[in-house]
Amino acid sequence: VFASHAGDHMFPALRMFSSGVLANIMGILPEDGPIEKNARMGYLIKNWGKISNAGAFMTELFLTHDPFVEPDPTARPTISVGELDLFEWFLTNYPRPTLAPQTAETRRGRKLMDQMQCTSCHVADWEILPQDEEMGLPGDRRFFDLAVAHDPIDQRYEGTLVRLSETKTLADGTQVEVPKRGGFVVRDVFTDLQHHDLGPKFRHYTYRNERVSYASQFFRTPPLWGVAATPPYGHDGRSLTLDDVIRRHGGEAEESTQAYVTAPVEDREAVLAFLRTLQLYIPETLPTDLDGDGKISDHYMVAGRDLGPEVFRAELLFANSPIYRGWVGEGDARFYSYEMLNVAEAYGTNLKALRDSDGDTLPDLLEKDAPKVGFVPQRSSNATTSGPSLPAAAAAHDTP
Repeated sequence: VFASHAGDHMFPALRMFSSGVLANIMGILPEDGPIEKNARMGYLIKNWGKISNAGAFMTELFLTHDPFVEPDPTARPTISVGELDLFEWFLTNYPRPTLAPQTAETRRGRKLMDQMQCTSCHVADWEILPQDEEMGLPGDRRFFDLAVAHDPIDQRYEGTLVRLSETKTLADGTQVEVPKRGGFVVRDVFTDLQHHDLGPKFRHYTYRNERVSYASQFFRTPPLWGVAATPPYGHDGRSLTLDDVIRRHGGEAEESTQAYVTAPVEDREAVLAFLRTLQLYIPETLPTDLDGDGKISDHYMVAGRDLGPEVFRAELLFANSPIYRGWVGEGDARFYSYEMLNVAEAYGTNLKALRDSDGDTLPDLLEKDAPKVGFVPQRSSNATTSGPSLPAAAAAHDTP
């Protein structure tokens, strides 16, 4: 369940979490209206909440101000179904954090976490079972895994792209990439995704009618992914250090907290040393072996194009590789410009399944008055473009 504490954005899937944050925090509503009203006051069942384009089964109840009045898309900003798909794709395939180089002290700290029973809630690994239609298991829906490790020679983090997809041919001859939906073990996530009572030091307190009370006492075990780089700590950000947030734990974690507090100084330092090795990185600048040739090139070549340094940029995985502006400037001011010159081709915005000729964020295929399949919108004579337009023949393909 993706939530900080019980009762706050408790969504069991990434798509529902994304739509909840967009609606409840940013005021952005999914633009398609409800297809069915629920008997419970204030809830509407959304028609995009069944099977997502990313292949996940959803059941979504959308809270609105009035169950008998549909939200007015002209009064509040909206997000299209396709845009919500992109949120889900991005979050599903986002690379996982990594471990910094381990030492004898950090390895001992990891063992001490087990001995202190920290990992009874901060469960180290999370297993994704393979697809099983009878059991209703979707399997691993990602297209790739990014294995990241620290290179002791170059003294930097480097990635290796591990593909989790396969090519399939549709009935019309179109080739598409689909996830293999196998099993996978997520290492070092350190959470059970459950909610626990962590005692009075974690509670939300409110003052109302001259009385002090706490509004919430159950909090989800936060993943420790990248915890070294994410201070302050705790759902409320009241702890500036890892040591302080550990000492705040009470309630169901009281025994583990006491084991930590009463341990010798060197043991506590070993635990903290291990936690500091749970590192984040910037994927877009991460040197990565994308093509599996065993090396990372300063000049990554695709179809004869020099796409610059071989780093983990999602655009470099597209079926139609991007054309960047490239190296510009001179001397010390020389840099590699990632301005894309073929946006429509690379992102497939003119493809049959994505074309939106009237700019209303709904693909033409979903509209009754959609133009003919072969239609390619014409630019006005004074319009400018950042790159070559997509040929009409390419625009008739079914999938990007």
